[in-house]
Amino acid sequence: MVQAIIAGRKTQTRRIMKSQPADFEGQIFEPYFGSLQTNFIQQVPTRINPDGEQFYEVCEVFKSPYGGPGDVLWVREKWKPRYVKGGLDGFKSQYPTAQPWFYAANGVSEIGYGGWKPSIHMPKDTCRIYLQNSDVRVQRLQEISSEDAIGEGIESMTVNEDGELVTKYRDYTGTDGWFHDPVESFKSLWFSINGADSWKENP
Repeated sequence: MVQAIIAGRKTQTRRIMKSQPADFEGQIFEPYFGSLQTNFIQQVPTRINPDGEQFYEVCEVFKSPYGGPGDVLWVREKWKPRYVKGGLDGFKSQYPTAQPWFYAANGVSEIGYGGWKPSIHMPKDTCRIYLQNSDVRVQRLQEISSEDAIGEGIESMTVNEDGELVTKYRDYTGTDGWFHDPVESFKSLWFSINGADSWKENP
């Protein structure tokens, strides 16, 4: 997914809400973008006027851990240092200090000092990618559209099928297959990260 961000394919990301809201028919989630915090206000329908106007009441308020429009996120990724400070001078001359890190998403070989460090342990001064939020919303997982699935960064290729150019989307379940439907491709990506049960639960 870091490669998809660098390539410009990935413009969206989905994260499961840690506190799952109760499910009410006709509910809506209205964002409230405060000066220091972004909240989503869960509202449920209560009554309809004779003229058809729907009224709602607040049920619960949910905090957004990813901020709101205009907030900046920094991307963690798998990395390792190019050298050790104070040692390996020959190595330092081969790889200058301007960027003393290797990033696994670059597809580099296992050159470097030590093994790859997981993204969760990446310090902020190692970050090279910053993203600015344009929108945050609450949505059921299975409500994703084809356009949004493509925005999640899934890989695609255009092939000739019976004289017609057709776009296909990668199957991430390890079968080396391709889907005609981008939502099915995203679904397979979700499986590979979160497991099939998470899709069925439709968080």
